Amino acid sequence: GEFVEAVESLASNVFWEDIGLFTRHESQRMKDVEFVSELFVILIDGVQDGQKTLDKFYADYDVVFPKKARYVSKFKQVINSLKTAQSFLADSRFKKKGDFYALFSAVAEINAEPKKPVNLSFAENALRRLDNELSKAPDTFTGQILRYYNTVAEGPNKLSKRKERTEILRGILSQTK
Repeated sequence: GEFVEAVESLASNVFWEDIGLFTRHESQRMKDVEFVSELFVILIDGVQDGQKTLDKFYADYDVVFPKKARYVSKFKQVINSLKTAQSFLADSRFKKKGDFYALFSAVAEINAEPKKPVNLSFAENALRRLDNELSKAPDTFTGQILRYYNTVAEGPNKLSKRKERTEILRGILSQTK
């Protein structure tokens, strides 16, 4: 179908391999396509509750997918923004699906208006600080670090936690522009 075709094409982007988001085993089991589907849905209908709504999008956009080209273009724009921080992403906690999902969502929001991808190199230091702080012992966390940690610890795929993580990351990215 139209949706599957779009997602499979986006999942074949070398970017995923470059940052090491998926293992070979995950790719063989089509987990890469499934996760890219979740990311793609962010652009269509915002942050979702885990994979529960994926079947609906596959069904709704199987035969006809209005605005497919626009969504594919926006997805590529977000990836191009993420590429500006690629060296950091490959060596950070953002290789974890829950963290990457929130980062993708935050970058999608920042890229909502511009026609060109937003350069994230300006935010690399702030993201690196977050990454470094989160690698410490949880009992030392305070403020925003504790809040972010709790969104991961309390259920990384829950809708409310995904939205909160996205909000925290969008705030970090917006402060560093």
